[in-house]
Amino acid sequence: MPIKLDDLKKVESSTVTTLALNEQDKVEAIIKVKPAGYIPANVRVRARIDSRLFTCELGKHELEALQSDPKVESVSISKKLKSSESP
Repeated sequence: MPIKLDDLKKVESSTVTTLALNEQDKVEAIIKVKPAGYIPANVRVRARIDSRLFTCELGKHELEALQSDPKVESVSISKKLKSSESP
């Protein structure tokens, strides 16, 4: 079932055109949290940018959980970039 971006107020909509995640699909994201050092439940940090900002890989359920987590300030989903090289 597709996720409605209108329901995810913490997700920056300019970073995503559509978010049709199946149960097993993952997206890469940057998460900004309010308290320094906080990591939301079921989120695996890929790289820490600073004490309140880190990258991770998320599934549908994690996105929904982050929306209701008062310690999460924002979620910015990465866009896939196209290569300028010809195959």
